[in-house]
Amino acid sequence: MVHVEQIDLTQVKRVDFEIISYLKEAHPDLYRSLRRAARGRRNAQGLGSLPGLDDDSADDLPLVPESSAR
Repeated sequence: MVHVEQIDLTQVKRVDFEIISYLKEAHPDLYRSLRRAARGRRNAQGLGSLPGLDDDSADDLPLVPESSAR
């Protein structure tokens, strides 16, 4: 996850995943809107694309692998 997604895990907390999960379940329209805004911001900064941020296919994927979702 660190290398493929280029995520600095020292900056990510469990509550961040809980917030994302809540948004996806309770407010999917807001979640999609925020993700599109993040994609636009990233593109405007010239940082290129990230898998899962550039399409809506990642909506159905779990946020945390099953083995570590305890």
